Amino acid sequence: IWHLARQASLKAASAQAIAVVYLLYPLVFNLNLFDFHPEVMALPALLAAVLAARLGKIWWFTGAILWILGCKAVLALTVAAMGLWLLVFENQRLYGAIALLAGVAWFLIATQLIIPLFSGSEAAAVGRYAYLGSSVLEIAQNLLLKPWLVLEKVFSLETLEYLVLLILPIIWGVSPQHLTPLVAAIPSLVINILSESPAQRNLVHQYSLPVLPFLLLVVIASLAAGKGWLPRVSEKRCGGKNERTGRGGDKQTRRIEIPHKISFTRLPNRRWIILWSLITFLALGKYGYFWSIYLNSLDTWQATREALVQIQTPGSVLTAPQIAPHLTHRQVVKLAIAGSECANLDEFEYILLNLPHPGFGSTPKVVVSLYS
Repeated sequence: IWHLARQASLKAASAQAIAVVYLLYPLVFNLNLFDFHPEVMALPALLAAVLAARLGKIWWFTGAILWILGCKAVLALTVAAMGLWLLVFENQRLYGAIALLAGVAWFLIATQLIIPLFSGSEAAAVGRYAYLGSSVLEIAQNLLLKPWLVLEKVFSLETLEYLVLLILPIIWGVSPQHLTPLVAAIPSLVINILSESPAQRNLVHQYSLPVLPFLLLVVIASLAAGKGWLPRVSEKRCGGKNERTGRGGDKQTRRIEIPHKISFTRLPNRRWIILWSLITFLALGKYGYFWSIYLNSLDTWQATREALVQIQTPGSVLTAPQIAPHLTHRQVVKLAIAGSECANLDEFEYILLNLPHPGFGSTPKVVVSLYS
């Protein structure tokens, strides 16, 4: 992100401020508090792809695109949209065509061939859009032919709240004249807005991560053009006035300078930028988890560690969501969550549950039903 800012002719100090904005963006911190998702690896690659395109590094660009496509099938839509943006708005025809064609091709291959072949069904996320259809192609068809089905989702307070959350940390750098990078973010925004899962419309989970690089590109473009909404102290004074002091013949004249003028239309001071980022991080970051929900299960921590030591083979496991990451590198790990009450326990070599703290997506009732 620093190199992109410098490539856009921002000064080193401003580029450093943009890097701090990236690090303090609440989503970047929050997604490290939950399960690992491959979108995390795609974030720097998206920024690298844009930088490579602007610098004319075709092999670096191609490598970044392949890396992104290998992270997750749905990111192919982001790659395709980025290609359209490069093609139309950045005048990068070759790079835009590569990204557009690669994104569309891989999305079709992944959703229509690879996923059905290995899972025997549609992509797992299709269920979140059941009101639009039961397959990826049916959903796409209904979006084109029956747009009224999504109007209630699009024009809602929930959608407005989601968009405000996304923009708030960088609102000072959003200029209407420099929004074109958001073309590449449209697929992710549409997917999140239309989903029936509220988890896709917050700054806690990974779903909004593909939007972030292009929000930052909007900020960089705005600052490079001298736009911004945070106050900046003007370099010129507003003027001054003369004041006479003293008595009688000892009167003297001194000039009183009027303070600098505050402007909201010039490039914002980097101190204001960092301060605003810090404020939004403190307001929207979930750092409080470290002394709240993360401490709730300390009473069973030692017992859990002792139980994990007993699992010494790569056999199949049924366990709680918070324990599952410690039992990876085996073919079968299933979660004891709602819907697993009727699981066939004979297929598992190990069953490790936590009755006092069942974990995310589970309840004590679910655990008891598995015990009985």
